[in-house]
This record gives sequence, structure tokens and C-alpha cells, in this order.
Amino acid sequence: DSFVWDGFTAKAKFICENDSEHVDLRDATVTSVVTTEPKCETTGIRTYTATYGDYTDTKEETLATVDHNWSEWTVTKEAQVGVKGEETRTCLVGGEIETREIPALPYVPTTNEDGTKTYTETVTEEAKDVTAIFEQAKEEQGSVEIKATTEDNKEVVIVFNADAVNAIGDAEVSLSVKVVTEDMTVEDAELVLEVTLEGATFADGEAIVTLPFTQEIPAGKVAKVYYVADDGTRTDMNATFADGVATFATNHFSTYAIVLEDAPTSDSTRKGHGCFGTIGGVAASAFVVLIGITVVVLWRKRKEN
Repeated sequence: DSFVWDGFTAKAKFICENDSEHVDLRDATVTSVVTTEPKCETTGIRTYTATYGDYTDTKEETLATVDHNWSEWTVTKEAQVGVKGEETRTCLVGGEIETREIPALPYVPTTNEDGTKTYTETVTEEAKDVTAIFEQAKEEQGSVEIKATTEDNKEVVIVFNADAVNAIGDAEVSLSVKVVTEDMTVEDAELVLEVTLEGATFADGEAIVTLPFTQEIPAGKVAKVYYVADDGTRTDMNATFADGVATFATNHFSTYAIVLEDAPTSDSTRKGHGCFGTIGGVAASAFVVLIGITVVVLWRKRKEN
């Protein structure tokens, strides 16, 4: 009452109770069914069942994995200018999903009067991937213009020159720009600009920053833009203020603050000139007196003669 398998055929085996050497083999009926479907990454199982009368036995066969049967690609995220898209496809056998990038659409540059090209992108205070624009600008030897809108709908503009673009163009970079006018972390600041560039530096390049500043400057005060280091050290950026904007050049980013300071008085200048004028006046007077004395002496000598 057991079975003897030969491949995927089987015989029922009966042994005489009185003589164990007396064995009777009888053909069994064998059926099979796939109990686990094979997939692209997992094997399957086919189960064979041998039947003879009321007796049964089973045997399993491992089924090999099958090839992927992919659906067509479906776009799940449209590519935009400077932003990569995405598309997916699904294996119709195992249900696996495959994803791939769609290249970002190229930027359309502005051609300047001198023939150079400028590529423009907008950012916010949230970090934005700007890798594509710097890659394209470097390849086509252009400059990059980054714009950010303030809460009062004015624009901060940062223009990276060719040297800065060349330094940044091979890196995966993100950029964020934030203008703060309330609850500022920099003491006595009228406005704080926070610019963060992650993934690259441009020490040998230059970025020109144009920052809106329309606040009226009180009499006796001057406006300054300072780079504020992490330790609080301030560096004067020698910014110019005209037509409602502050403009300065930099080769690194961090925190910048516009501060109103007392205008330098001209007292020291006047004192310097006054001192010089007094000395000059004394010297001139002495010279005149000397000439006068000389004239008198010569006149007397001539009279005596």
C-alpha cells in the first residue's frame, strides 16, 4: 500500500502479508495540476497525484521562472522645463513595476545684445533642484539667472556669471531663496536675505544679487548690506542702493542683512582740511612776511648806496 514513482508515472505497490518478497505493482492513475504559478522572480509548483482505488500519493515538480511580459510605458509625471518626468510599466505576469526617468525639457535662453545667453529659473524658500539649468548653461557657455518673489511681489534676482556656472555645472545642486522682514535673527537688520546653495561652491566665480529695498532711509543714516557669518561676524558687501534695489556681488551664499547705520560725519574731514589749511595759512603768512622783510632790506641798502 505505497507507490513507486518513475518520473511522473507511478505504480501502486502491494506486499503480501504472508510473504514480504511477494510484491505486486499495479499501474496507478496520475493527474497533475499547477498549484503555484511561476512568476518572473519566483518559481512555481506542479503537483502530481497518483491514484489507485482508495490509495493516493503526491509528488511536486518545481517550475522555472518565466520571462517578464511588460505592459507599455505609461507617463506618471510629465516632464517640464528643468524638471524630469517619470514613466512606469507593469509586468503582466508577476505584477512587478519598473520606473524610469523622462529627461527634463530644455530651457529656452534669452540671447543678450553681446550674443551671450542667459538661462532663467524661479525658486522659492523651499529647496529646488536646479541641476538641469546649470548643466545646460555650462554646456552652452551661458549665465544663469535665478528669480525669487518676495511676499510683497517684488523680485530678488541672482545672476551667476560663466565662471560660477562652470563651477556648479557638474554637480547635483539645489537652491533656495528667502527674504525675511519680520522676526529676524540678525540684530538691527531691516531685511534679511537667506540664500542656500547645496551641492556646489563657486569661489572662483561671481553672482550679482539684486535685492528690493524701497524703505526710505532717514536723514543722517546710510544703508549697508552685510554678509553675516555663523559666528555673527559681519562683512560689508559694498552694495549700491539705487532705484529701490540693493545690488552686490558675492562668491558664496549664506545670510545677508540690510542695516541702517549712522552716516559718517564730515567733521574729521573738515578737521583734516582745517588743520592742513591752518598750517598752509601759517606757512603762506610766513612766506609773505619773509618777502616783505627782504624787500625792506634791499630798499635800505639801495638807499644807502
